[in-house]
Amino acid sequence: MGLALLLAASAAAAAPAGLPAGALRVPSVRQATEYTCGAASLLAVLSYWGVYDGGEAGLAKRLGSDPVNGTRAAAMVKTARELGLE
Repeated sequence: MGLALLLAASAAAAAPAGLPAGALRVPSVRQATEYTCGAASLLAVLSYWGVYDGGEAGLAKRLGSDPVNGTRAAAMVKTARELGLE
């Protein structure tokens, strides 16, 4: 399953009830800051696959998230691949 699809699934799985049959049960992760939505989304996906056990702050630091630029998509893809996702 592609990384983009998993990231989209993390947003869709945030709805607590009424998930369609076969929907991925990606953990719901609330972002801690106004600029770490990318880190929070990736954390949900990584947690689902069991390849990362850290928190959002550590992941945001690894991704280079900052208040001006947020989290760059390229950093998310690179990190996901480094952690074993395709």
